[in-house]
Parts: sequence; structure tokens; C-alpha cells
Amino acid sequence: MRQIWEQLATQSSPGGGANIPMLPVIDTVLRAKGSSLDNDFFSFSKKLYLRDWTSHTNDIALIHPVVPKQAFSAYPVSSGTSPGLPHYSFAFYKFVKSATAPQDLVLRLSQSQGINVAAFRKNTSGSIDQFSQAADGTITIPSFNAAGTEEVMLLICNASSSDNLMAYFNTDGSTLPPVSGGTTTASGGGKSGCFIATAAYGSYLHPKVAMLRQFRDHYLLTNAPGRAFVSLYYRVSPPLAAFIAEHATTRTLCRAALTPIVFFVEHTAMLPLFLTAMGGILLARRSRKHFAV
Repeated sequence: MRQIWEQLATQSSPGGGANIPMLPVIDTVLRAKGSSLDNDFFSFSKKLYLRDWTSHTNDIALIHPVVPKQAFSAYPVSSGTSPGLPHYSFAFYKFVKSATAPQDLVLRLSQSQGINVAAFRKNTSGSIDQFSQAADGTITIPSFNAAGTEEVMLLICNASSSDNLMAYFNTDGSTLPPVSGGTTTASGGGKSGCFIATAAYGSYLHPKVAMLRQFRDHYLLTNAPGRAFVSLYYRVSPPLAAFIAEHATTRTLCRAALTPIVFFVEHTAMLPLFLTAMGGILLARRSRKHFAV
């Protein structure tokens, strides 16, 4: 904790009353220790069920036990869904034995990038076994319907800064629907932020930046052209954002340049008109250039 505060002290104020984003500061310190914020958050969410802390053991009883979002006892499960997880959040799903339970429980999952999953088999002896997702998207828990098994718990964790990430799961092996949302992990702690807007407004948590992220998740990442644009943006924007963040005048000019984009995002119904107009302007400029040649 002390190192996090010391790292925060080295950050320049973005000005304009904006906050210094704290999550990248925490991530910088964790990466110096060989970890990262997303990895440690996923580990923390698992420990809430495992309850295997080795220090401050007297305080473990004070930590609220895991409450599953949903429990399943009828099999096969054909359409489990964990939609819309906010950033750095998680949900547990419980599977209990019944007359229809399979001997081995095979969970098939499809999730947004940024979602991490794990499964746990709690035994009647009190011990807990942990299982990870295989390359084919499945998690296999053997001896689910055996006498020594008490329950299976599925953890779905959004260990990223993106909101509304989703996961689908079933136990019948059928094809799962495609998952929208999620972005390519960017530098700076696995954050999937709007680099230029964050630099311009001075904070990842600024309302305008949050609105642009929501537009990205709900409109751009739901179609192939939008995803291609986002991918290109994440490749070219970090160096430009770093330059913007270091110059107050540039931040002011960038906010002014973003104003029409923010306006049309706020009034999403007008966006097609805006895009059509921009396309017409670009086409006209290209035609004039061709005519001049």
C-alpha cells in the first residue's frame, strides 16, 4: 500500500479538477512485483471461495461468504448466462447433485475477452479442488455425482476495466451463442480504455470518457467494422495520448476536437447522419483530388 501511494505521488495533476486515475497506479506497482491488477483481482475473487489466506487468519471469518447468483440442480443445463458484468466484478454459479446429474460435469463456456473463469469442487471432507478452462473452452470436473462431492462452484470474473462483459455456459455440449463486448488488452494494466479521451479529459473515470467507452462496447464492438476500427485505434493511439497528456494546451485542443464526437454519441440517434456527412465530405475531398490530378 505504501508503494502505491509513493507511486501516486510521482503522477502529475491532470488539471481542470480532474482526478488522477488510480487503477493504472496500482497496476504499475503490481507489475513491478511480477503481477498485475487483473491477475491479482482474479486471484482475490478465487480466494473468496477458497478462503485460503495464510496471513490475518483470524479475520477470515469476518469476510462475507460467497453467495451464488444462481444454483442448478436439473441437468443438462442448456443456457446459463452471466451478462453485463461491470469492471472488476465477479459472479458465482452453483451446481449441486441430483438424480439427473452426470457423473463428470463438463462445463462449456464462451466469454468476452477480459473474462476469466475457474471452477471448484468442494468435497464433503471440506477440501476444495480447483479446475481451469481448457483450450476448447470447457472445464471438466470429474466425480461430480460421487458420494464425496458436496457442490461445484463456477466463478466468472471480469478482471478488466471494461463494463458489460458477458459469458455463456452450458453442460449439454451444444454450441454457445457468440459473445459481444471486450477489447484487445492494452498496455497499462490490461485496461481497455479510450486513451486519447482519457488524456484529454484527465481521468479514465471522467463522465465523457465513460460515455465513449459505453458507445464503444454497445455500438462499435457489436459489428465487424466497429471492431476493426477499435483494433486500429488501440494500435495507433497510445503514443499520441501520451503526448496529449503531457501538454495542457494540447489537452484543451483535443477536448475541443472531441466535442462534436461527444455530442453525437450523446445523441446516438443522430450518429448515422453524422457518419453519412463525414463519409460525404471524405468522398468529396477524394473526388476533388482525383479531378485536380
